Amino acid sequence: MRELSYINLSFNQLKALPRGLFLPDAHSHLVEIELSYNALERLEPQTFHNLGDLQTLNLQSNRLRSIGRHAFYNLEFLRYIDLSYNRLSNISHAAFTVLPNLAALDLMHNQLCSISLKSFHYVSNATTPLRLNLSHNHISHFDDELSSYMYIYQLDISHNHVAKSDSFTNLANTLRFLNLAHNALGALQSHAFGDLEFLEILNLSHNNLSSLRRRSFQGLNSLQELDLSHNQLDQLQVEQFSNLRKLRILRICANRLRALPREVFMNTRLEFLDISDNQLSVWPVPAFTDIGFTLRSIQMSHNNLEYLDASMFVNSQFLYDISLARNRITILPDNTFSFLNNLTNLDLSENPLVTTNLREVFVHTPRVRKLILHHMGLYVLPTLKLPLLSYLDVSGNYLQELSPLGGLRHLRHVNVSHNKLMNASCAVEHLPPSVRVLDLAHNPLRRITLHDLLSLRHLSELNLLDVKVANPQAFAKLRSLRKLHASSHANLGDLVARLPGLQELRVHCLEPNIGGQLLAKLANNTKLQLLELYGSNVQTISPDAFTGLSRNQRLQVKISHTRISDLPPGIFYTLREVPHLSIDISHNRINALAADSFYPNKSYWDAVGTRSIMGGLITSHNPLECECGLVWFGHWLRRWLRESAQIKVIQKDDLKRMVQLPLSVADMRRARANTCHDPTSGHHLPILEIFPEDLLCQASALSSSGQRIFLLSFAAALTLPLFTISL
Repeated sequence: MRELSYINLSFNQLKALPRGLFLPDAHSHLVEIELSYNALERLEPQTFHNLGDLQTLNLQSNRLRSIGRHAFYNLEFLRYIDLSYNRLSNISHAAFTVLPNLAALDLMHNQLCSISLKSFHYVSNATTPLRLNLSHNHISHFDDELSSYMYIYQLDISHNHVAKSDSFTNLANTLRFLNLAHNALGALQSHAFGDLEFLEILNLSHNNLSSLRRRSFQGLNSLQELDLSHNQLDQLQVEQFSNLRKLRILRICANRLRALPREVFMNTRLEFLDISDNQLSVWPVPAFTDIGFTLRSIQMSHNNLEYLDASMFVNSQFLYDISLARNRITILPDNTFSFLNNLTNLDLSENPLVTTNLREVFVHTPRVRKLILHHMGLYVLPTLKLPLLSYLDVSGNYLQELSPLGGLRHLRHVNVSHNKLMNASCAVEHLPPSVRVLDLAHNPLRRITLHDLLSLRHLSELNLLDVKVANPQAFAKLRSLRKLHASSHANLGDLVARLPGLQELRVHCLEPNIGGQLLAKLANNTKLQLLELYGSNVQTISPDAFTGLSRNQRLQVKISHTRISDLPPGIFYTLREVPHLSIDISHNRINALAADSFYPNKSYWDAVGTRSIMGGLITSHNPLECECGLVWFGHWLRRWLRESAQIKVIQKDDLKRMVQLPLSVADMRRARANTCHDPTSGHHLPILEIFPEDLLCQASALSSSGQRIFLLSFAAALTLPLFTISL
């Protein structure tokens, strides 16, 4: 056992680790220990003492309530500890001692009410600073008094109850990123954070901030990014940010600001400013005077602006990105943007503009590449002399045809959905052959005929929702089409069968049943990677619905936003030959999940495990109750996580060395997102953590829970303990 480098005890129900389980002499080469998803309630002091090569220790999703002194002691090469999703309410002083190379510690989703940095003694170093995650606890007190020098470069304490902003001054020499979002700061006094002179990113969003002092941010000399969004600020002070000489990115959206004072941005280097969703009624010309040479992007949507003219942009000549959507602008003089020679992105959507002079307005914006004009009441699209235009959105208007756009050789993306087009030719004949993405959805198009799309042979993405196709042969020439969004008309199968290169198909199903005939003709669409079926009318789905897709190599099947309450037996078994299959049945009304929808019998489960659905199974946002019929799915998720973390053994210098490929954060989040409703507590619980004894499930209960016959043996086979080691 001296060469043992990896041990996996996850997904058992261990309640305690015996003393002397890990011995320095026998386990000196352990690199990684997996103890997640057990029932551990406490750790004995020095449980992992002197495991000299240990680098990763995973204890997430247990029942730990406290961490005692020297629980993690003298682990020279330990780099990562995961204690998230436990029940921690107390961490003793010196709990983490002599961990000089610790780079990341996750303590999120616990029950901590306070935290003291005295819990850390000789942890981290200058070349390996620590990332500390304390988010999603109940912390109201943060004690930054140190018992030894500590290097924390990133601190996430979001989603807590912190009310004091000066709790981090002893981290001034190392802290670079501080996330205080979703706390209870309320107001910031002068010099609110002390001298955090190396802090570069500060997130204060969702803190119910109602006021700032003029020098609230004094001492943050290196700050480059500040987020004050989603607060209750109704005013800023003159020279509010003048101490932040390196500030580049500022978000103040979703507040109550009615005006910006002069010199509010003095001395800063603002490049990006998001001030959307406020109550500004006048373009703040004096406020932008000090940042005219640095400001590149401004988001001013969801305000009360009524008027713009050229003089307002005299001091902002280097802007290339402006969003003015959802204001009250009625008039734009012809020369409004004449000073903005570098304007590239412009959004004027949802303004009550008098649009008669739009053609003249755009004469002064020759460099625009992205233009958004949706929901502006347009009956006629003006001629656009924008030679560099690549993205055009004119959705939600009253257009019956497009103006000639054939000269726009760089145009790639066109959205004309939700207009009044009667014939596809009214749009297509005016488009250049360079168009790659076209959205024609929700127009009163009578039909698409054989010749309507011939000129767009390079089209790669097409949206035809609520559009009937009279002749599926019209798609035969669209050999570059990769993405199609359509409604489930009778000839959809014939249409898609003519697109062998199609990779993504989204279908709005109009009928109450998804039958086998809908996709039966897709046998040659072997490149299809995503199939999404949705529709509020859908109540059932046939067992043979996916028969035509059994030859695909990589496929994600998504059924969402329907009224389906039950899945028929064998529905996904027809896809057993797909090497990489993912299934997403979230956002439905499924109230029972049976194993035989995915597996025909226990022997097949024994043979393939979760490899038949290698990409995972998502069931979130369904009315599933935590009852014995879901026990099998809890076992399935645990096995899927284990089998997804592949272990490879390679030869090097005549020694076997293990390389562990850990689960991605996305995989873990997807697994935990599968929840059920616990009628006792009223909470939603991760199915991943459900065991038979938690629900008092006996064989009789299983057999009477609505599951099919083989589920009994299926669940029994899954209760075997998991123990994996690598030499």
